[in-house]
Amino acid sequence: ADALPSFIAAAQQRRFDLVIQLHGSGILTNQLAMQLGAAHVAGFYLPGHDCPDATRFLPWVEQEHEVLRALRLMRFLGFAPQGDALEFPLTAADDAALQRCEAILPPPGSYACIHPGARLPSRRWPPQRFAEVADTLAQAGLHIVLTGTAQEAAVTQSVIAAMRAPAIDLTGQTGLGAFAALIAGARLVVCNDTGASHMAAALATPSVVICCGADPQRWAPLDHRRHRMVFHDVFCRPCMHVTCPIGHPCALGVGVEAVVQQARQVLLENKRVEGGIVAARETGAARDGVHSS
Repeated sequence: ADALPSFIAAAQQRRFDLVIQLHGSGILTNQLAMQLGAAHVAGFYLPGHDCPDATRFLPWVEQEHEVLRALRLMRFLGFAPQGDALEFPLTAADDAALQRCEAILPPPGSYACIHPGARLPSRRWPPQRFAEVADTLAQAGLHIVLTGTAQEAAVTQSVIAAMRAPAIDLTGQTGLGAFAALIAGARLVVCNDTGASHMAAALATPSVVICCGADPQRWAPLDHRRHRMVFHDVFCRPCMHVTCPIGHPCALGVGVEAVVQQARQVLLENKRVEGGIVAARETGAARDGVHSS
């Protein structure tokens, strides 16, 4: 709060032509955006609340996918659509950064990335269940690579401790570019609904995403053939709690079998593995109350 006045003053000195407010409905941030001193401000407003400028602000629609929401605003501002696929261009520097990691990495296309962390504990599927999925993938012949930030080391260590198969632990060893290069070489990504999901979508790497707490209508990858989001319906979604106060039903309602089944299907449909996954358990229909998109 103490730094806000100097931040606003510095922004005003730059005399921006346009500020685009993309941080939600604008009920909290539109006022800040208007203070930045730009010639024009655009974004969203919540119907029933003040609209700063009807020529540049659109009504906020709660149940709208985030990618489609941003594209709707761009079309409204006069920019022709260029498709709805996410992109993350890789560079030689990204590949070089990955090769500098301490671990000896398996060849591209031979490993699955398991990303069990997320910024909020309420958005994390249990480590034990990630471990069971990882062991199933290892039995199918895939190498297992654990990823996460340095702050998530305890989470990834819990997964490794619960696994029977060996795993390569790259927790805290990859910057953004190296992480992208790692994801690009993976045959599959299994993760929570966090940045790893969007990275897999941007790099067209098949993924299975467990959505705990967040809104799958807003955040699921748009390519449902390559990416599968698995979630359990709960009355309290979307959740803004750091830690769930009612026992974490959104996470515990997603079983290992449902995630393994989606992994098998996404790999078979994308022809990224010969023979599919032979799970160590029955992988029939997903349990009641568990959904995928």
